[in-house]
Amino acid sequence: MANLRHEEAEPDFEEQTRLLRQAREDLTNFFGHKSYFCGGSIPEVLLFSKESIEFVLDTDFIFGIHYAQDFLIPQIPQPSDFDAQIEWDVHVVLELIHETIKAKIPISAQAAMVILDFKFCRGCSHVTRKEYLDWLRDVSIAA
Repeated sequence: MANLRHEEAEPDFEEQTRLLRQAREDLTNFFGHKSYFCGGSIPEVLLFSKESIEFVLDTDFIFGIHYAQDFLIPQIPQPSDFDAQIEWDVHVVLELIHETIKAKIPISAQAAMVILDFKFCRGCSHVTRKEYLDWLRDVSIAA
């Protein structure tokens, strides 16, 4: 009997492999030169974890940036000498998006890089896929 529900087709093996390879390449290109928040290189076991790959493959640009602005940026201190020509949260997001562009990260992965920057480089260790999905659910319910 045919399945009458509309479901997105799962990517085939070759496509899944290509997507995973691209996600790892994006993570390497963006974080390869960055330092771990407590010093040294970002451990590969964290950088290439299943959760990091899922962030890269599944984070919507708009919702990911809103998550960073609403939940992550308020956790980092604004420097006292910050020139307030624009809002602090906008400044941080634009700076990180600019870094993603310089690293040639596709727009589909840019928000994930912004979120993961807070986890790996700024020490927001509680940043998890579950936290993001819970926030996304709450935002969707409120809308």
